[in-house]
Amino acid sequence: MTLFGNPGHATVCNIPNPKTGLEVKFSIRHCAAMALDGADTSALETFNDANANAAKYDEARSKITFEPVESMHSMEGRVAIELADGRGLEQSYDASIPAQDLNEQAAKLTAKFQSLCHPAIGAERSNMIHQQVMNLESADSIDALMKAAQ
Repeated sequence: MTLFGNPGHATVCNIPNPKTGLEVKFSIRHCAAMALDGADTSALETFNDANANAAKYDEARSKITFEPVESMHSMEGRVAIELADGRGLEQSYDASIPAQDLNEQAAKLTAKFQSLCHPAIGAERSNMIHQQVMNLESADSIDALMKAAQ
């Protein structure tokens, strides 16, 4: 598998052999190996020391390379996979382009927000902040949001 992306990723997300969950967050090849395995790479709990040291991810990571492409911006990527039978698969994605289904996109963003905030500040408080953000357009001020975020 070859990952193609912005050259900046090579300086930030290119830890070759992560040993901790935190290092996994900064290893594009390890994240790709986990994604291939079906791991939820949007979930904070996925980035743990056990996954960092799992032999199955070490093996998969050794078969993944990263190629910087100057013309790609930071939210754009391409994946090329060469299968054992010689066939090739390729897919590009640009995360800066909003989804056509805005309800689906909102659900994904809400799930990501909750997965990151619930462990840090608790479900009740993060739900309060989320509600305030979702109602910003009709709010008279941001006082309630600021109070919830304190």
